[in-house]
Amino acid sequence: MKPTRRQFLATSAAAGAGMLAGCEQIPFLGGGGGSGAFANWVPAAGELEPDSEAVRFRVSSPTQIHGNRNNLRPNTYAQRQRSYRTGVSWQSLNMELSFESGTVYKGSYNVGDVDSELTTPSGAGDGGEYSQEDSKGNYDIYIPDGDDTDDARQAWAVSGNAIISAQATGSRFGNTFSSAVENAKTIIDVGQNGEGRAVNDDDAFSTLANELGGTIVYGRTLRDEISSSRESIARGDFGGMVASGTSITINGKNSKFKRVFVFDNESEVNTGDLEEYVERNDTSGGILSYARNTSVSQSGSAGVVSATIDTYDIGR
Repeated sequence: MKPTRRQFLATSAAAGAGMLAGCEQIPFLGGGGGSGAFANWVPAAGELEPDSEAVRFRVSSPTQIHGNRNNLRPNTYAQRQRSYRTGVSWQSLNMELSFESGTVYKGSYNVGDVDSELTTPSGAGDGGEYSQEDSKGNYDIYIPDGDDTDDARQAWAVSGNAIISAQATGSRFGNTFSSAVENAKTIIDVGQNGEGRAVNDDDAFSTLANELGGTIVYGRTLRDEISSSRESIARGDFGGMVASGTSITINGKNSKFKRVFVFDNESEVNTGDLEEYVERNDTSGGILSYARNTSVSQSGSAGVVSATIDTYDIGR
């Protein structure tokens, strides 16, 4: 079931869960004519979860959100703030990217401080003490103290380039188990070495990532394209669609909103259907009810809905 507009903006504002940044100029999170930084860290379907046939991701810039805190509703801003086991401050993050079984954090931090934070006891569960048990390239890999590297279900990989959180996937019963350490190394290979990137292996994801970018971005590819029998224009489920995503670019009191629908081929993009989608959702409670200057367009195999919203309305 598709979210209401209120649920959508609230959810999208929270997109991503852990990035690191510490500069005054906030980098654009990919898209807008180039896949950019976040897309280079998203693993292709099946890289982490053996049975996965689709990609889901969320990415945001806490630094930019923090820089626009006076333009956001106080409750919306308060809900965005987080604390991390690494001790890195939320507002110092310029990219926090989450996907299946992993999160990538980029920004300004001191590697020695992160090491001290992880190896110091801090409560139970994920807050407990970690120890360095492995490494890959310039990344030190930490797992909960007492866990075995081959069985660890949680791992942190730390370098001056990024911090990675990874979880174990699969099942030992089906011989598909991949430890958190293995998955952390896979994510490093994706981001650092270009191996197994969704942007290289999946045309639908590549098109989607190329169109999206901003302060808050999230999207998904589909295992199968939507058939005509499952089409629902009001929900944004169009026949022939293979991926969809949303971005919000916060810029002072005004923010740019963008909804992208990727189709299997260019001929399946129907701007008339997009206009009907806007009409169906430009009502009280609809996903576009706070939007203005709304327009629809086609960009290759992507259908695009663009609009302006008041930054204060994010999370309403």
